[in-house]
Amino acid sequence: MCSNRYFTSALLVLCIFMSLRLFASEWSIGVYEGVSPLDLQPASCAANPVFTSLDVLDVSAEFVADPFLLKQGNSWYLFFEFWNNVSGQGDIGYATSNNGLDWSYQGVALDEPFHLSYPYVFEWQGEHYMIPETYQADSIRLYKALNFPTDWVFVSTLVSGRRFVDPSPFYDNGSWWMYAGISQDTLYLYYADELTGPWIEHPDSPIIEGDANIARPGGRVLQYDNRLLRITQDDAPSYGNQIRAFEVTELSRDSYTEVEVLESPLLSASGNGWNQDGMHHLDAMLLPDGTWFAVADGKGYPQLSQSIVKDNWTLLYVDNEELFKEDGAAINAFDDDTGTIWHTEWSVGEPPHEVQINLGGVYNIRGFGYTPRQDGGANGRIADYEFFVSSDGVNWGLPVASGTFDNDASVKEVPFTQMSGAFVRLRALSEVNGNRWASMAELDVFAKPGDLPPLADAGGNQTVEEAHSIWLDASASSDAEGPLGYVWVQTAGPQVTLSGSDTVMASFTAPLVNSETLLGFSLTVTDSACKPASVTDSIEVTVQIADMDGDGMSDIWEQNFFGTTAVLATGDSDGDGLSNLDEFLQQLNPLDGDINSDAVLDTADILLLTRHLLGVSLLTSEQASVADLAPSGSSDGQLNTGDLVVLYVRVMGAH
Repeated sequence: MCSNRYFTSALLVLCIFMSLRLFASEWSIGVYEGVSPLDLQPASCAANPVFTSLDVLDVSAEFVADPFLLKQGNSWYLFFEFWNNVSGQGDIGYATSNNGLDWSYQGVALDEPFHLSYPYVFEWQGEHYMIPETYQADSIRLYKALNFPTDWVFVSTLVSGRRFVDPSPFYDNGSWWMYAGISQDTLYLYYADELTGPWIEHPDSPIIEGDANIARPGGRVLQYDNRLLRITQDDAPSYGNQIRAFEVTELSRDSYTEVEVLESPLLSASGNGWNQDGMHHLDAMLLPDGTWFAVADGKGYPQLSQSIVKDNWTLLYVDNEELFKEDGAAINAFDDDTGTIWHTEWSVGEPPHEVQINLGGVYNIRGFGYTPRQDGGANGRIADYEFFVSSDGVNWGLPVASGTFDNDASVKEVPFTQMSGAFVRLRALSEVNGNRWASMAELDVFAKPGDLPPLADAGGNQTVEEAHSIWLDASASSDAEGPLGYVWVQTAGPQVTLSGSDTVMASFTAPLVNSETLLGFSLTVTDSACKPASVTDSIEVTVQIADMDGDGMSDIWEQNFFGTTAVLATGDSDGDGLSNLDEFLQQLNPLDGDINSDAVLDTADILLLTRHLLGVSLLTSEQASVADLAPSGSSDGQLNTGDLVVLYVRVMGAH
């Protein structure tokens, strides 16, 4: 919430840091999976990174790193270091998830007057413990959760006298063991009978000296396939460039040996994206199905926000728009065309001016973009502004961002603390030259990556002649997270048979019609089956009669009955008093003037129907004759009033 009007200096610091580093290189957290901790790939249903500094909502965070996992029942817990921009040190935060893929920040788990990182959390004898890095306290400290995952209290100092980094405890063969680094190139080893100590330095310690490639711990010690694996970060030639693994081949209170596994390094800098420049921490967990799930950190350029597609945006409210002297409609502000603008009326209305927009869905919104008019003019260019987010378009609360735009035509991007909502509101408080106007070429809204639903695009409305094939094309639909599923459904008009109704392109043959007929179809697209989200679009198809000679009758109908299209519309081929055009429009047989074979022309039967419907009594013989006309009636000589009405309506032209 960036404002110098409503918020504290600490929040101003938060906003300043967010603005400076919205697209900067940083550490963030991704998720991995595999058949073993030595064979991991990015989780198939995840859009890494799954957790970044912008997910820390109550503190300005420079980065997040050193992730550790715990699972309790169906709930996942992620503990991590975040760099606190306000205090200038590391704190321990935590997040929760119900699937390990989508994480919700919960708050600060542990804060001390000194730097904290590497929150090594574990469960022992029904209690939850944490041994974080506390090198500024010249010691290794044990904490216990009174009410997991919160209320962490200091229990005791395990080892003191050195500035240890990344202490990594584990229990094996009846003893407690702990690796602890000094700087990047030295590794110490300790052991104890009890978790609380006393801890004794191993006789071979330090077990590594002067080797920054393999010394510093890089995550939880793993037990896999009766093997004990030490995870380490490779810090040469640069800090945290890859993660390596060593199998402990001998571990006793007298001796220690290890060998690097063949699969090492396990994870490395990718050269692109969120982990472009480095990876230095891994925590892997064995799942009940025998597979492994892991979290790892990476340094690079994570995508912190993503522009919301505007196809489903609608105008909720605008206080003023110029519609006469120029096209200054408010909808121009979100038409993806910087050549059009919203402009307030030239002669009416004083600031503040505002636009309110329905985004068409709920998003975790992280910022907005304002593009001033791009035609060289400055009239209406916004100076002071406020921006709001709402869940209902009624209750707006305080602005999530406010300030003053630079007086130029460049695009302005304003990040703010993430807020969930479906409606946004931009208020223009003043204009750069003090005029009454406001203008805007384009408004953009940025949301958390992976938070956006797919885009359904059924294409434009189409026209087709009867009996011709037509394709429904959804290829313009898209989704940032992966492939889409498609479902086409007919919603209006004479029923047709859809081919490929579950594919990107469906087709059908247009039905025979006696007049221009409208067919309706809906398209539903669904994204990743891991976290499905569906949206729907619609399309109309107009079916026209095939009438090359322009006589009002379908060429196909004429060919079917006459074998030619050279048929007079005004003619009466069956002599029943109805023209060929009337027969076509009512879909009757133009070659049969007595469709019920009662030896009475259809026109005479129609007169009987008319008399009956007007309340004139019919003779018994007349009733029987007319009853035989009924398309679905029985030839029992009895009047079927319902069927009479059906036929009357059919012949007289109502459908």
